[in-house]
Formats: sequence, structure tokens, C-alpha cells
Amino acid sequence: MELLSVKVKKGRLDKAAEAFDTYVVLKVQNLKGTTIDRRGSEPCWEQDFLFEIGAGEKGFTVELWKKGLLWDRILGVLWIPFSSVEHATEEGPGAWWMLHSKVIKNGTEIQGTRTPTSHELLLDIYFAIPFDMNEDLDYKGCNRGMLLQGTKDSHKDTYNGLSSLESGLSMLENKIRSETDGQLFLQSVLTEK
Repeated sequence: MELLSVKVKKGRLDKAAEAFDTYVVLKVQNLKGTTIDRRGSEPCWEQDFLFEIGAGEKGFTVELWKKGLLWDRILGVLWIPFSSVEHATEEGPGAWWMLHSKVIKNGTEIQGTRTPTSHELLLDIYFAIPFDMNEDLDYKGCNRGMLLQGTKDSHKDTYNGLSSLESGLSMLENKIRSETDGQLFLQSVLTEK
């Protein structure tokens, strides 16, 4: 399980967008997040979303919608693969993403998007690193293998430290036994006299 953080920051839409309200919809697995409506060709949402991502998932979609009187209309869509998302501990400046008008599917599974529109979104997307991980290491852009390797080494150091402690305790225990045995021997000799 990983925690996906998405911040929908701003939009750059064509001039026709001046006259209507738009909003963004994020679809991750069976979950959906929606921003508030904003009017104009340069809407500013600044909204954060967090999603738990299960194993086997390949990506998520971002949709830009125009608010309508009777029904809403989609203006653009983007499919973002999880393989392109980095790990980070905090929010960054984000990146501009061009929206498309067509979705590429393989059966029911989305594979990507094509046919660019004139709309762009500024999104900050990253897998959040848990707060309890070692903070003096830079995790931005690292993969799971690197994280696990660091964890394995720290467990190894802990094991080595315990081994030293155990051998020290074992020597102390032997010393106490020999002293106790010596006292018992001396006590038995004195009682015989």
C-alpha cells in the first residue's frame, strides 16, 4: 500500500473558458476526488487529495469538466501511470500537464490518452514517504528497492549490536557463576571444620 498525494494547483485553458466554470475530477482505482468550480481561463484550485494505492494498479485519470446548466461536459482527460510518479516527503512546485481529448483503452483498461487539447493543468503528484522513516536520507525519486535496502542495513546493525550485548552478558554471567561457585566451595570447606 502506498499513499498517493495529488495537488491540483492551476489551469491554463483556452480563451473561451472565460465565460464558464470548470472543475477537475481525479479517478484513482474506484475512488473519485473533485475540486470546487472556478471561473475563467486561468482557474486556481489549490486543492489536495490523498489516495491509498493497492498493488497491481497502473495509473489514474485526471479530467477537466465544464459546468453546464443541465449537464456538465468533459473538456480534456489525462492518464498518468504510477511508474512516472516519484517518492517525496513534501510538496513540490508541480508540473504542467497537457490534457487530451481521446482515451486509449485495451479492453476496459486505460492505457493512455491522445489528441492534445489547448488545456493544461498544473499538478503536484508524488508518493508520500511516511514520517517515521529516517529523515536525514533523501528519498525523492528513489525506488522501493533502495528503501528496503536501507531498512535491511539498519536491521543488520541492530542485530550486530545485540550480538555484542549478548556476548558481554554471557561473559558477565560466567564470571558471576564462577564467583558464586567459589563462595559455595569456600563455605562448604569452612563448615566442615
